[in-house]
Amino acid sequence: MKNNKKELDEFKNNMWKTRKARINASERLNATASFIKFLNAYYSCFIIVINLIDISNNNYHFEIMLLALSIILTISIFFFDSQQYLERSNKIKNCYIDIQKIYFEINEKNLLEKRNEYYDILRNNENHTEYDYYKVIIKEKEATLKEYLKYYLYIICMFLLKALFIVLPMLFLGYIII
Repeated sequence: MKNNKKELDEFKNNMWKTRKARINASERLNATASFIKFLNAYYSCFIIVINLIDISNNNYHFEIMLLALSIILTISIFFFDSQQYLERSNKIKNCYIDIQKIYFEINEKNLLEKRNEYYDILRNNENHTEYDYYKVIIKEKEATLKEYLKYYLYIICMFLLKALFIVLPMLFLGYIII
């Protein structure tokens, strides 16, 4: 009986961490979708500003920049739309809700049945990333130094990448004006 209790506790702990990682994944995908919407609006506004500047200057470099930005914006809209961030986020949300249901229903008597249900849920849904899992174990203070470093390196890289996407049009504009 003690062995079943230990096995149940370990399994519930694993389910809880998986559920939290899936919550992190859902939130990450939602944040990505919001950032992409912001970028689309930002680049669209930037193109309008460049167009207005071009009208008054009639500069050939502005026209090339407008064409390049328009092409980049069009391609990025199609690409990011195909990634279906919001739809994936909702599917992952349903997944972690299903895991939560099993978590509350599981006991020593139905462990095998609920474990099979859990594995079916995992099989039929997108997995979370390492980053999503690292976020869980860091909050639980169970992470190794290597996991801390990977987690914070990921955060720094994502921040720099987002900053680059925001600054890039301004760099182009500065290059053309100077």
